[in-house]
Amino acid sequence: NNQFVVFAGLAWVDPTRVIERSDADFLILHAELGFLFIEAKSGVVRHRDRQWERLKPGSGADGEWTRITDPWLQSERSMHHVLGILQARRVVRMNELRYSHAVAFPHARRFDGQFPLNVTRTFVLLREDRESLESWVCRALDVGRPRPIPGDRFEAIVEALKPDFQVVETLSDRIESDEPELVRLTSQQQRVLDFLGPKRKRVLVQGEAGSGKTLVAAEAVRRLCGRHPEGRFLMLTYHLPIAASLRRMFAAGPLGDRVDVFGFHEFAEHVVRTTGGSWPDDIERRSPEEKQEFYDNVSPALLESALHVHTVRYAGIVVDEGQDFWYHWWPVIEEGLADAATGYLFVFFDERQDVHAHDYVFPIEDEALYLGESCRSTARISRFNDALIGLDRELGAGVPEGIEPVVHFADGEDDEWQAVRRILHRLTHEEGLRPEQIVLVGRHPFDYTAYARRPRIGNLQVVKGETVEEKGRIRYTTAGRFKGLEADCVIVVGFDDLFVRHAAIQTRLYVACSRAKHVLHVILRMPRTVLVKDLAPSVTEAEIVGVLQQLGTVDRVDLGPSSRSPGAHRAYVEFASGMAARTAANNLSGAVIGGTPVRTSLCVSTRARELLKPAPTVHRVCVLGMPPGMDSAQLAKRFGEIGPVLSAEIPPEQSDSRLWFGFVSMAQPKDVARAIARFDGTDWDGQRMRVLRAHPRGATEEPGRSRAAETHDVFVGGLDTTVTREQLVARFEACQMLAGIDIPTAPGGGHRGFAFLRFRSRAEAEAAITEIDGAELAGRRLQAGWPRPRRTEGRYGVYVGNLPETPEQSTLEEEFSRFGACSLKVMRGFAFANFETRSAAERAIEAMNGRELLGRVLSVRRSDRGWSAGSQPPGEKATN
Repeated sequence: NNQFVVFAGLAWVDPTRVIERSDADFLILHAELGFLFIEAKSGVVRHRDRQWERLKPGSGADGEWTRITDPWLQSERSMHHVLGILQARRVVRMNELRYSHAVAFPHARRFDGQFPLNVTRTFVLLREDRESLESWVCRALDVGRPRPIPGDRFEAIVEALKPDFQVVETLSDRIESDEPELVRLTSQQQRVLDFLGPKRKRVLVQGEAGSGKTLVAAEAVRRLCGRHPEGRFLMLTYHLPIAASLRRMFAAGPLGDRVDVFGFHEFAEHVVRTTGGSWPDDIERRSPEEKQEFYDNVSPALLESALHVHTVRYAGIVVDEGQDFWYHWWPVIEEGLADAATGYLFVFFDERQDVHAHDYVFPIEDEALYLGESCRSTARISRFNDALIGLDRELGAGVPEGIEPVVHFADGEDDEWQAVRRILHRLTHEEGLRPEQIVLVGRHPFDYTAYARRPRIGNLQVVKGETVEEKGRIRYTTAGRFKGLEADCVIVVGFDDLFVRHAAIQTRLYVACSRAKHVLHVILRMPRTVLVKDLAPSVTEAEIVGVLQQLGTVDRVDLGPSSRSPGAHRAYVEFASGMAARTAANNLSGAVIGGTPVRTSLCVSTRARELLKPAPTVHRVCVLGMPPGMDSAQLAKRFGEIGPVLSAEIPPEQSDSRLWFGFVSMAQPKDVARAIARFDGTDWDGQRMRVLRAHPRGATEEPGRSRAAETHDVFVGGLDTTVTREQLVARFEACQMLAGIDIPTAPGGGHRGFAFLRFRSRAEAEAAITEIDGAELAGRRLQAGWPRPRRTEGRYGVYVGNLPETPEQSTLEEEFSRFGACSLKVMRGFAFANFETRSAAERAIEAMNGRELLGRVLSVRRSDRGWSAGSQPPGEKATN
């Protein structure tokens, strides 16, 4: 009967016994009948003088008898322990089940004498019962009232009794034991690994913090090595600490000579130096702007040039922390593949951990696989972390509840240091944790914290770093550098209460807290600023200070008109301590200052308020397809039918009379939705009109762009790789105003799923963003916006690659100056030509790319310097 499920040799562990491991010979499971545990004994068995014995095989009727464990107690013990384990894992509730246990003597034809008092014939299986086994099982399970097991619960029980299990190396260095830690792959992780099979060459994997992305990525590399014994593989991360951790793991195993692990810039430096190139030694001493320019743009350019002569190529590349990689790095990374068509590229990412706010567009068109189960942290820590960002996800099977995270409040930096001292003392002296199990994860770099000035906390030393270099030390690191790593205990420091409501700060707090596995302490600094509202316009700063200084020292008062209450003033008062601010906020509401009662509340500091300013509310619509020649007065009159209009504008630089467009600012937010519902898609003097919600003005500032630039570029991502220019133009009316389009090509043909649209005016580009962003094309939802900012310095950079090791500058200057005024920076094997005008740079690219010069075929393309915010990624040839 296929309704029965039979488990043979079901092992279980009893930690209370000296011999920890035991097993049930058989477990028969049925959705209607319940559980039946059977202990089987072969041969001749007897019960004598309250002891069970078995005749030694081959010794005859008068042979030697050996003692055995009471089989009845064995089956009963198996029953209680297995059901107890299932109940502890919340798979079953024993009071809702029907269960029994029995003993089988499958070779015995009969029995002599009487059964012991704890045994009845119903629960004994003899040889004759084997002919009607189902009937015997039904009789043995006929105990109590029927308690059917629901279908989904039944499947969960079967899965729990035969779980998928795989032993892999842990990434954690939290325990200094020489023995590797065992980590159980969840069924979801196992499915993702199974999906990364030999037929799938390019795969995206998205996962939340703690879902095991890095673990799965490392295991994917290991499996690729198994499928391709002769292949060499590369694993890339963004942050060096996680790369170092992965490198140590692979170096300790048999694949150390076949797997290279680097941070992206570490890989660039390695390849450049290996091929004899020059890598600046002073980069860390440069200004922040110069460092960012180098790592964002120069480093990948150096890597691309060096890869032309680098002899090592990889059968596959696996990237972790993919959200931290700029889109223009991917063509360079793909240069490292031995064969772009057959090589593997797996990218793991988490959009919620985008702490660097990079614009990431992946060179993979398929939808991402999803790792959603939390399996790093205990259940309570996972739920705490998910609540920080409004996430509701499942926990991995068997995740323990653990200890509740603790949130502390500190009155400034010194009070935070004292709180850390108390927590460390309790954890190390009372709870028995080793210092190397504990990590301080902060918002600020170590050198700018109290822990650098006062690193000695009791008898413990706080040191900068992510890995355990020396026993007995407490590590301090930042959320960004510790991303991808983990610790038994994490103490989060450096975050201000209230300030963590800002999305960017929330992301860093979420990353910091999600590093904890078992113990989490979060210390938030109390706000020191009080907002005093409903002040009279005549009130003075002295009057405010005179009242508030009774509660504590006042450091600063920012007094001015209220933006919400006409005729009233407000003041931001910063106290020397958070406790004084809290007391003032709680006790001064209703107090009289300057002759009027006021209201008070805590708020963030002046500096924090600047960062927390919300994006401007969208009260504007973009109107496409108006009759040519329409003026702003007519536009305002038309939309005035909906509600009050603040302004109407029609950009004067209308470049295509077929598509007249403009912008209308409504006085009320609700009128924007009403205008869209009323006018979108309607006819206006024979023209089909489109009305779309416009981006707020504050968000439409085109980053990194010179006002003198000749065209305005728009980035469009999420394209299906089969979409053509013609389809874009046909789908979106704004694309009829295109001055040009760049669609980066992929190595195997086709394009990469994104494009850069060029418009003659900024207003046309803004209209295109409004129409395209969030729209669908070929079943894909598109993203549109201004490309990322770059430092332009008024020039257009051209990268010249594949030059001789020591190229002649005079020859290069002679060749490239033919196209316009330019300056050359010649380096070892490549050069940068910076043109004064865009047209000169484009002519140089068109004429010189692929041309032979100095005995080499040149590779000439746009560099990241000066172009209109990313109109074409490096290494890509535009298609028009």
